[in-house]
Amino acid sequence: MINSSVNVAERLLEINNLDRELFNYFQDKLLDSEQLSRTLVSFQGNKNQPVYRWYKYKEGFSVDLIVYLLEKYGIKQGKILDPFAGSGTTLFAAAARGLSADGIELLPIGQELIITRQILENGLNSDDIHRLEYWSNHSLWQQVDDKVKLLELPITQGAYPQENQACIESYLGLIAQENERVQAILKFALLSILESISYTRKDGQ
Repeated sequence: MINSSVNVAERLLEINNLDRELFNYFQDKLLDSEQLSRTLVSFQGNKNQPVYRWYKYKEGFSVDLIVYLLEKYGIKQGKILDPFAGSGTTLFAAAARGLSADGIELLPIGQELIITRQILENGLNSDDIHRLEYWSNHSLWQQVDDKVKLLELPITQGAYPQENQACIESYLGLIAQENERVQAILKFALLSILESISYTRKDGQ
């Protein structure tokens, strides 16, 4: 046990030394900028942005940061590649400025957000919009018995009050009757509120 503790301490010291070496190597290229505030850099800046604010992606950053960087470096044409696309902030901010943007994202939630955002921007027809308006004006899930059982892992059991879980299962059963585009939007709406209707938080529970 002592040897293990010593080994861990040695590894941490090695990491610390490597980190210091890396900092020293790039020190003349690093600078502090008052413009890069927490609000600009973090997801906090998306709280007032339509669509971007709908899903609280805490690991993300603000669309304003992307706009700031594109303007600062005068990027007005070309292609953007984001290898860690997350919720797609870079992709959509770049595309809105006329740039071609591609992204890579391994997390299913990130993929879901990007695909849904694409549907919101380009994939809905008038019938879809009317159907979503109907959903917005009626609590349809309170009027259905056809439920889809919520899949659970041991760690997620008991994550929701029983009444909320019953509503989720009814909601899932009902949206299955919609077309793929409307389903995607309605599923996105559910994802956006799961934290607020559960006993858990994405930052540790």
